Amino acid sequence: MSFQEEIQRPVRRTGLLEKIAAIAKGLYVTASEALTGQRVTQEYPEEHYVPYPRFRGRHILRRHENGLERCVG
Repeated sequence: MSFQEEIQRPVRRTGLLEKIAAIAKGLYVTASEALTGQRVTQEYPEEHYVPYPRFRGRHILRRHENGLERCVG
């Protein structure tokens, strides 16, 4: 087979009704999750964020005494 020949691939034909049903299903899942799902937004003045006790705010690359990098994993 040369590069010039076309490769025949099966074409999947979906009907308009199947596409509308898929969109409706996606909208239903999104709407039900938005209306009944757990909220993760914090109301800042009323709810304060308490970080973990070991949280330091930035990554620091530490080295051994001989100059090699320590494992950060």
